[in-house]
Amino acid sequence: MLREAENAYRMLQLSETGSDVYSSNCMIDVYSKRAMLEEARSVFQELKNRGAANEFTYIMMLCLYRRIGRTDKAFQIAKRMRDSGLLKDPMSYNQVLGVYVLDGRIREAVLTFKEMNAAGISPDDSTLRLLRLLLTRCGISKHAVGKMEVSAKRDMNAGIQAYLSALSAIALTDDSETT
Repeated sequence: MLREAENAYRMLQLSETGSDVYSSNCMIDVYSKRAMLEEARSVFQELKNRGAANEFTYIMMLCLYRRIGRTDKAFQIAKRMRDSGLLKDPMSYNQVLGVYVLDGRIREAVLTFKEMNAAGISPDDSTLRLLRLLLTRCGISKHAVGKMEVSAKRDMNAGIQAYLSALSAIALTDDSETT
């Protein structure tokens, strides 16, 4: 259905109102699923030039870069999202957090989770899965992580504090190993 989607998108672009951010984001998604980088980048750039790119636009590009193994570009997108204030909900934070966790960037992952917490955005199940992965990759036992998860289910604030403590300790260890 790629050609049909492209034709419909071109028709929207040629209409009086032009393509909106939703249809453009849909095209980026179509291109992303097919790893069509140049085509997705073209739509992304056009949205940025119009000042219409939103958090979903950036998330789809971040996912595309991650999918094709271009973590350097995914990190740039994540930084732009942070700098532009586009991290607004658990989904956007989770996408950025996921890029850092999957690449083993402990410091950035911890910072992202701390920013999420400071912004008053409650972690969801996806956030907790990413934190579980990060903590177990850093050597925290599955049993200990399981206790944190139970704590978060019973009392989210207490659970978040447990995660923050564990993550801060890991980040400190990571910092001392890199200096």
